[in-house]
Amino acid sequence: MINKLIMTVLIIVVSIGAFTWPTSTKVEAAAKYKMITTVSANIRTSDNTKAKVIGSYKKGFVKTFTGKTKNNWYKTSYKGKTGYVSGKCLTTYKAKTFSNLNKEAKKYLGAKYKYGARGPKSFDCSGYTGYVYEKSVNKKITAFSKTTI
Repeated sequence: MINKLIMTVLIIVVSIGAFTWPTSTKVEAAAKYKMITTVSANIRTSDNTKAKVIGSYKKGFVKTFTGKTKNNWYKTSYKGKTGYVSGKCLTTYKAKTFSNLNKEAKKYLGAKYKYGARGPKSFDCSGYTGYVYEKSVNKKITAFSKTTI
């Protein structure tokens, strides 16, 4: 009788353990994080520094991660494999938004058209585009042509 009781308890404990034993890294569901690497970052098979490295992202690489673990690692897909990058190597990507671009563009509505002009008092089409883009996104568009649309 005691042997049967011990065996039953043992089966229950083993069964519970089989269903609750962690088999993979737990990641927050349905979250997306657009991040930029602050240093060269290794992509690992699990959310710890002892896990195998399967690739890397260079400093300044922008990536949308599909989840975040409780210990601050971000889930990614790399060459068809699931990987993780440490949050210590990432920061939130803060791009200039469309609203910033739109706001800057509206400042120059009504400016005179002049062929070849790049602002701020007069523009041609590509000059207007380049000037507004440079002011709002802080990047210079250097190549223009008569066929630029």
